Amino acid sequence: MVISLTSGHSTLPHQMMVASVFFLLIMVESSLGYFSFFHGATPKLIIAMVFLMAIFNKEDIHLANLVLIGIIFDSLQGAPLGYTSSIMVLVNMIGTIGKRRFSDTPMSYLWLDFAMVMGLVMVYCWVCICVYYQSLPAVGPLVFQYSSTVLLFPVMVLIYQGIQYLVEMVSRLK
Repeated sequence: MVISLTSGHSTLPHQMMVASVFFLLIMVESSLGYFSFFHGATPKLIIAMVFLMAIFNKEDIHLANLVLIGIIFDSLQGAPLGYTSSIMVLVNMIGTIGKRRFSDTPMSYLWLDFAMVMGLVMVYCWVCICVYYQSLPAVGPLVFQYSSTVLLFPVMVLIYQGIQYLVEMVSRLK
């Protein structure tokens, strides 16, 4: 399966749609922490969506969107302010820089590239946790979080394609 680039959107409606999708993902990701299966190490669904939107949207995601959503997420999770924002900006930069490389690749290569990006994100998370708490944290929860995020990436691709379909249908109604 190959995912192609989406059609262009006007700036304000597109950025509002991006912000609302991210806000809904914040709520879903926060609620996953209440399930005993995840033990507080929920998959980073919002990072997967940032990666997909950075690659397949013709219009870039505004930095203000990423920072605002990251701060909201950090305040809900009790994390240091700016922690999630910095991860989202990092993933957005990687996706934007590699947009041409990633855009017309098969799903298996995209999944492998996302796994590498998530590996970089998890190393960054581990370093941030080490610096913030000034101790070495357990690696097990981070490995579980990495694994669950990478395994749920195809589901996020389907959700992203559903969002694309809905946006296309709404734009046809106008």
